[in-house]
Amino acid sequence: MSVNFRYPNITSGSEKEQLAQIKSFLHQLVEQLNYAVPSSGGDASSQTYEVQGQEVSYYELQSLIIQELQQVKDLFDQLSSKMQSEYVKDDELDKKLDAALTDAKESGEFDGPAGPTGPTGPAGPAGYTPVKGQDYFTEAEVDAITDEVLQQVQTAAGIAADIVTQIGTVNGWTFKKWSSNSYEMFGEFTVTPTAASATAGSMLFQGDSGSTFGSVYASNEITLPTPFAIASAIVSGTASDQFEITSGGQGSTDATNSIGFILLRSKAFDSNTQITVRLHVTGTYNLGGTE
Repeated sequence: MSVNFRYPNITSGSEKEQLAQIKSFLHQLVEQLNYAVPSSGGDASSQTYEVQGQEVSYYELQSLIIQELQQVKDLFDQLSSKMQSEYVKDDELDKKLDAALTDAKESGEFDGPAGPTGPTGPAGPAGYTPVKGQDYFTEAEVDAITDEVLQQVQTAAGIAADIVTQIGTVNGWTFKKWSSNSYEMFGEFTVTPTAASATAGSMLFQGDSGSTFGSVYASNEITLPTPFAIASAIVSGTASDQFEITSGGQGSTDATNSIGFILLRSKAFDSNTQITVRLHVTGTYNLGGTE
């Protein structure tokens, strides 16, 4: 039986056209094989075949077919690899085009000259001017309104109004004042007593052998300026070097801008010694005094 195998006739053209030629060749090869090697009747392995003028056995024919198919497969793989490396998928092409357009715009090479300035548009309507006391308030006005509303609420509820009117730090004091004319302030200072006197038997000491009276050593009255005029003052606090603090006469009765206190100790001390005091003062301030 004569079988004429032809090599794939792949002419020049695009990769798509070459793939179409390979597909056509495979269809022709299958038809030739179906004709040359019947699917039934007789022993195909015992027959001989003529291939391009030469007589070959069944197994030689089978080898030639495999070689033909391998050549076709190699050519198909080359074309597929080339198409994958040199051609771009649709979605990747869109991304590359967008990136190219962005680079072109940013380069400025395609920017043309600026066009003429357009005509001025019509003026818009006049804006609204906010009104002080209606649309906005100063900080002082807000505080005054808050105090007034609070007092009205307290009056309606039968509560005596006593609100904080001022908070500040002046001359080392941190203070707070209330509308009821009271105040409270704290401060830490370094003071130097100028005199020391002893009062014999004025302090009771409790020891292992019983109680006994000893002497108390008191400093002169030390005064410190206050942030505002006060009418009364109760001074308490702590002091360094085993000193105690007691109120002095300043600020107890008359309006003044200072408070007074005395340092006490059970042991004698030298005057002109620097002492650190931490004071807490409460009392009433003078509404008519100077700030």
